[in-house]
Amino acid sequence: MERLGGRPGRGRDSGSQMLSQAVQLHGAGRLAEAEALYRAVLAAERNNGDALHRLGICLTQTGRFAEALKVLMQAAKVQPALGLVHLSLAEAQRSAGMGERALTAYGRAVRLMPQNALVHMGQGVALEALGRCEEALRSYQHVLALEPEHLDALAGCGNCLLLLGRAREARAAFEAVLARAPRHAGALNNLAVALIQDAQAEAALAHIDQRLLQEPGDAHAHANRGHALYLLDRLEEAHASYQRALEILPDYPHALLSHAATLMALRRYAEAEAALEHLLAVNPLLADAHYYRAMMHLVQGEYAKGWPVYDWRPEGRRGRPANGKSRLLPDADQSSWTSAMPGRSVLVGSEQGHGDTIQFVRYLAYLRAAGLQVTLEAQGPLVTLLARSDVADRVVAKGAARPAHDYYCPLLSLPQVFFARHPQIPVAAPLRADPLRVERWAQRLGHAEAPRIGLAWSGNAQNTNDRRRSIGLDRLAPLMALPAQFLSLQPEARALDRPALDRLPLRHEEGAIVDFDDTAALIELCDLVICVDTAVAHLAGSLGKPVWVLLPFAPDWRWLLARSDTPWYPSMRLFRQPQPGQWDPVIEALAAALARHLAADGAGS
Repeated sequence: MERLGGRPGRGRDSGSQMLSQAVQLHGAGRLAEAEALYRAVLAAERNNGDALHRLGICLTQTGRFAEALKVLMQAAKVQPALGLVHLSLAEAQRSAGMGERALTAYGRAVRLMPQNALVHMGQGVALEALGRCEEALRSYQHVLALEPEHLDALAGCGNCLLLLGRAREARAAFEAVLARAPRHAGALNNLAVALIQDAQAEAALAHIDQRLLQEPGDAHAHANRGHALYLLDRLEEAHASYQRALEILPDYPHALLSHAATLMALRRYAEAEAALEHLLAVNPLLADAHYYRAMMHLVQGEYAKGWPVYDWRPEGRRGRPANGKSRLLPDADQSSWTSAMPGRSVLVGSEQGHGDTIQFVRYLAYLRAAGLQVTLEAQGPLVTLLARSDVADRVVAKGAARPAHDYYCPLLSLPQVFFARHPQIPVAAPLRADPLRVERWAQRLGHAEAPRIGLAWSGNAQNTNDRRRSIGLDRLAPLMALPAQFLSLQPEARALDRPALDRLPLRHEEGAIVDFDDTAALIELCDLVICVDTAVAHLAGSLGKPVWVLLPFAPDWRWLLARSDTPWYPSMRLFRQPQPGQWDPVIEALAAALARHLAADGAGS
């Protein structure tokens, strides 16, 4: 202390004056000068808790996180009971990307300052960043209990509700924020996302455009605009919005991925490939980017490129843990595969939709030929049909007790497992309808006085691509002017189709189709099936029934491009949209083809 000169106590007074001056400079934003004074105070009194704390905050604000953390941890040792120090340490750790460590510090701060809204707010932000949305939501709600008008906490609640799939509650939270702060950027953008999740893309556009009037350079708003337009099938406009977002933020992952999806919907695959390559250069382990690449290769018939990458899908083998003590089934080109397999057991898990299961059970024959005992875990409505058809040694329902097994494999990974040995698509597993169901339905329907045509015009409404593949029943009216008997293969009709059902000459057995055994029986009683891309198409193809399928411009990858047949089902014929959203030319072609078919059938009878 003598270095500072004067009588006892004067050095401490001088240090206090320097600290006070540093605090003033810090508050004025003159961080370099404040830092110098904090360090001068600490040179004289290295355990000055206040100076350590404030220097740590200053270093955090200048982005020097390693130095900040060292200083703040020292401050926490000097003042372990001071909640604000633990809060500052937590903020520095969160800013440095050390989310889990930050939560520990936030926890100490909460225990020391349970009524401090700032602590709960920081904790909520850290939890949200780690994807722990339920916990983050509780933290934000705690903030609001302390400060009901805390807009960032209210917006944080909206963010968490959005991530939890509670779009309508999220929308209410964002609307409450905007009622108090109409220009709140996060609330405007995320209200649009909530509306999009709630199938209100048009309403979302209005909020996005409002945000872009405020800030034309908001890349997130441009990307959200692209997503809304994509859902409205305004694909060229969506493409332009994503391009603008990427001009502002070239490495923006969400925009790159969504832009690639839009380009794929436009069948501009070379440009989509470039977008995905860019994205994978930024984030090589982004599963969705690999998955999109797989679908792009597969739809172009590039199976050697597509099947290996398809294991990046959510249900694929890559990174998927084995079931219990079982191992993931390896590819069949491994040297030990053939000798190791006979006598072993494998559980094959169905995935995605019913149609996927029907389509890919054909690959189970390769497993059985290798001497494996095969158990198929299938969706409940398919179990009896698949068991009767002997596609596996055993068929169990998803959710039921699993038998012991040595290996596990997701069903749609089997094409990759066997590609090296069997690069050609195998023939469909011949499914067998239940004779008793066929007889029962034959009695119920009665004798057909004309060719019987089965129709299925919509699939599962929860399918993310349903708006592009399903159609309204009204669109099929031109077909029903032709001399045939028309039978609905829909288990139930949507509300929007009720007026058409009352008006058109179509027999619809509402509530009578309880599983795929009923659907298979009805298909057996038809001369021809006409449907959109649903499980009915796969079932008819696997039963060997003539089936005509209506496809959107950018079809699901399995239907390839620019051909009217498919290697998956010899009895299938494809009718494709010439441009996105254009169903009228498809219906015209379909009606003309059906007229010729019925005329030929009549001439031959």
